[in-house]
Parts: sequence; structure tokens; C-alpha cells
Amino acid sequence: MLTFILYFCIKLGLLQLYPAYITYLSIEYFTDIFLFWIPFYTEFKLILLLWLILPQTQGTTLVYNRYLFPYLEQNEEYIDTTLISIQHKLKDILVLYGKQCIDGMKKIVLDMFFKVIKKMKND
Repeated sequence: MLTFILYFCIKLGLLQLYPAYITYLSIEYFTDIFLFWIPFYTEFKLILLLWLILPQTQGTTLVYNRYLFPYLEQNEEYIDTTLISIQHKLKDILVLYGKQCIDGMKKIVLDMFFKVIKKMKND
């Protein structure tokens, strides 16, 4: 039970909330550079954020259904092929580095083994 709670907290924090928060921060950073001089900019930003967050306004649902979903649906095939390509490249890289890691570990273990045998023969 404790591990499930820990897993849930890590999953929620790192895999769901953190990417959304970083996306928000990156957008906010660039808009702040260019729009800080507009009167009541901070207040507009607060109202927009509340509109997106509050469940009564359904702001995120509107943004998703009107803008994000059509884009994702239109580019679904390209996104899928890109993800599959990345998956294959990552698999090749992991196999390559895995083999190098295993070879390095074998060398370390054999060196230690021969040093122990050499030391035993000298004693």
C-alpha cells in the first residue's frame, strides 16, 4: 500500500503535473518578455489562468477540443511514425551502450578475479 501511494505521488508529480507546469512556465516566460508593458497584464494573465483551471468554466476542455485535438488528429500519422522511429533509435542506442557496459563490467570482474588469484599465489 505504501509503495502504491509513493508510486502515485511520483507519477502525478513528475509525469503529469511537472510537464504541464514547465509548459506553462515556458509560455509565461516568453510572453512576459514582450507583454509586460501592457496595462493590467498580470490581471489578464490571472483571469486566463483561472479560466483554464476552474472546472466551472471548462476552459481547458474548450482549448483542447477546439485547437489541440484537431491538430493532433490531423497529424496523428506523422506523430506515430516519429514516435516509432524514436523508439527504434533509442532501442539501438540502449543495446549498444548495454553491450559496452557489460563488456566493461566483465573486464572489471576479471581483473579483480585475476588480482585475487595472483595475491593468493604470492601468499
